[in-house]
Amino acid sequence: MGDRGNIGIIQPEGAVFLYTHWGGSNVKQATAQALAKCGGCDYAYFTRIAMNELQGDQRGVKGFGIHVGSPCDNEHDIPIVYWEDDKPGVEMLPYSWWRTFEKWGPGFAHRHTAEEFISLYLPVGAVR
Repeated sequence: MGDRGNIGIIQPEGAVFLYTHWGGSNVKQATAQALAKCGGCDYAYFTRIAMNELQGDQRGVKGFGIHVGSPCDNEHDIPIVYWEDDKPGVEMLPYSWWRTFEKWGPGFAHRHTAEEFISLYLPVGAVR
């Protein structure tokens, strides 16, 4: 049982995945909200902001995690956030590919600028 999902963040040392056990349906919206709050920040700040958005007000011991290298358990498409020329962008890793992340590479899926991704997945009037 659960609603498992991940947000991927490409960092110079490799990929980091933020995992939610109960909020997988919300990973696109959490990513968009983090991008909106980030305002062009770097990957380190974005990672913290994205984890905060994923957790909301749930700060218990269970339900969330951080995984390095590849996604852990998953049931949804995974937003992969990367930086190019100091600007964040997002690609969506299809759900069916999550177990083969190592074969993924930049340009595999349709790329969105941060602004495009925000406009697609952040509800109109959402608090930023």
